[in-house]
Amino acid sequence: MRDDQGTASILGKLFPLVVTQALSAFNNNQLRGAMLTLVGFGKLRAFGLVPETIVALSTLLFVSPIFLFSLVAGRVGDRMSKARLIRLCKGAEFAIFVVVAVALVTDNGELLLLSLLLAGLETAFFGPAKLGILPELVAPDRLIQANAWMGATNTLAILFGLILGSLLLFMPGGVNIVAGMGVAIAGLGLACAFAIRTPAAVSVEAGQPRSLAGDLNDVRRLCRRVPVLRLPLIGRSWFWYQAVITTSLMPLLPGAMPGQSPVYVTQTFVVTAAGFSLGAFASRLLAAAEGLGLAVLALLFVSIAVPSVDIAFAVPANQPLRALLDIFVLSAGTGVFLVPLNTVLQSETPEDFRARLIGAGDTVSGLAMMLSGVTILGLQALSVSMPDMFMNVGLLTALVAVATVRPAMPVLRSLA
Repeated sequence: MRDDQGTASILGKLFPLVVTQALSAFNNNQLRGAMLTLVGFGKLRAFGLVPETIVALSTLLFVSPIFLFSLVAGRVGDRMSKARLIRLCKGAEFAIFVVVAVALVTDNGELLLLSLLLAGLETAFFGPAKLGILPELVAPDRLIQANAWMGATNTLAILFGLILGSLLLFMPGGVNIVAGMGVAIAGLGLACAFAIRTPAAVSVEAGQPRSLAGDLNDVRRLCRRVPVLRLPLIGRSWFWYQAVITTSLMPLLPGAMPGQSPVYVTQTFVVTAAGFSLGAFASRLLAAAEGLGLAVLALLFVSIAVPSVDIAFAVPANQPLRALLDIFVLSAGTGVFLVPLNTVLQSETPEDFRARLIGAGDTVSGLAMMLSGVTILGLQALSVSMPDMFMNVGLLTALVAVATVRPAMPVLRSLA
């Protein structure tokens, strides 16, 4: 009963933030899904580029602002109310999706690419604020649970945005529906942002504007002073690196298994969302693993490594249900992997530096996401098959998960 009351209390405090985040993630990925579908069917052109180049450029335009501006966004988040910064971000998002609507309705590919760039810039400023505000909204012993809600809803919103953005275009007037939904959802997200409780802003000396190198040097000194922060920063970046690789490979699964329809891609995304959500909430068990640390870490390793290896056999054997089960278990393992890392970064970072540290992590994660595309191209050049890519990346992810979660477990137990 007491835990149920605690969960209800957390949800009451987090609800506006969770909804704001989910709507934003859904909107951005509905836009990406719709754009990729339009490009794939030859209904959208930009700058005279071939479709493959437009797809690569769209990913680069969305991710590069996260790499370039997340650290700046963290500095802003440490010097003003994070709730206010979130409201400013959602106001910008509303304006961006008005531009998106115009671009979709007028078939203006160049304007749509510009919109993706602006959406990536808004995401860069939103990320440090939304994660940095969590310790200001909930008590330390509820931080794991809060991160589980944030991680699960974010993943669900991303995947369902990609799915719906693609499916709606096949309906009569689908482009207009996507355009109108984008503006409406952005407006609803802005309204929810105003409902976020505003904690008192942290008082920080103004100081002189710092260069990127100066901010990174501050992060390095903090990690030297608080060593437990180092590996979670690395693990969090690796999570996004492998996530981009695996989700990029999933649309190739139907072609590798004769007889599968394009609907199979949608099924893989649904299974991924369900698995990750389960893993995110199961991560609370790490905080209660007193005396069972090695067993829990072994289970974490197995949950990521075994399905990654099995996919390399299930796909050539044309066993789609077995491959879906592998993806579900793999996604659950990565859900367990991410939530503790975010929790440690939030709980062990000084309040006046929290957004900057998260911004630094987002900067490295943005670079990792860009490198994921290079990795896929490199493995293709080496004639590595798609199932073997799943296996190799999954095995490395299992090792990184254990190495980065292990030092975090004492912190998680202290929070619980």
